[in-house]
Amino acid sequence: MSEKRPKLTFDPNVPTEIVLLDSKPFWSGESYDKTSYGWGVKVDGEEMTVFATEYLNGSLMKYGKGDKLTITKEVKDDKTQWNVVPDESATQEIQKNGKMDEAPTQEYWENKDDLRQYQISRGQAWNFAMASLEQCPIKDGTKKAKWDMVLNVVAIRAAQALASMTDYFFHAQIHLEMAESEQHLENICSSMFGRWKRELTEAEFEGITAIAADIKVTIIEELADDEEVDSSVSPPDELF
Repeated sequence: MSEKRPKLTFDPNVPTEIVLLDSKPFWSGESYDKTSYGWGVKVDGEEMTVFATEYLNGSLMKYGKGDKLTITKEVKDDKTQWNVVPDESATQEIQKNGKMDEAPTQEYWENKDDLRQYQISRGQAWNFAMASLEQCPIKDGTKKAKWDMVLNVVAIRAAQALASMTDYFFHAQIHLEMAESEQHLENICSSMFGRWKRELTEAEFEGITAIAADIKVTIIEELADDEEVDSSVSPPDELF
C-alpha cells in the first residue's frame, strides 16, 4: 500500500531517476495553504512516495504509468525549481535494419491508444484552462497579473482539469451503473475490464470488480422481485 512506501527526498541539484507507478496522484492534501500531491514511484527497484508541489505535480501529470523520468530539484540563490525530463529511449520503438525486432503485440497497441487518449485529454485540459481566464481572470491585487503568474495559474488549472478528466475509477463506476440487465453488465465487463486494469491501480481495480459484483447481485434481486410481483397478479375472469 502507498502509506507503507518510504518518502523520496531529492537532494539539491542531483538528478534522480524514477518510474511512475500510476498516471495520477493517489493522494492530495493541503498544509500551510499549499497543496501537496502523493505519487507512487519506483527508484532502483524500490517503491517510494513523492510528495509533489503544485508545479511538480503539473509536470508529472504530463506522463503516465510506467514512464521513466529524471527529476532534479534545482536550487540556486535560495530559489527552487523542478526539472522533469523523460527517458526518450524508453518510449522509442526499437528498430533493427529498419524493421521492428518483433511484431507489435496487442499490449503495444493498447498502450499506444491509451497514450493517444491521454494526450488528447491533456490538450483539452489546457484549452479549458485557457478558456477559464475569461470567466475567472487572474489578478495580482489591483494590478494586471504578470505573464509568469498567468502561466503558473493556467498550468495549475490544467492539471486540476486533467486530474478530473482522468479520474478513471469514477468513470468506470458510472459505466457499470449504466447496466440495465445482467447480460448488459457482462458485456460492459468483458469490453472494459482490460482497459480498466491498465488505467487503474491494483486497489482501484479490485474496488471496481467488487462494485460490478454488487451491481450484479442488485440486478438479480430486482429481477426476482419483478417475477414475484407478476406471479402474484390474479388472471382476469374469462368473459363469456
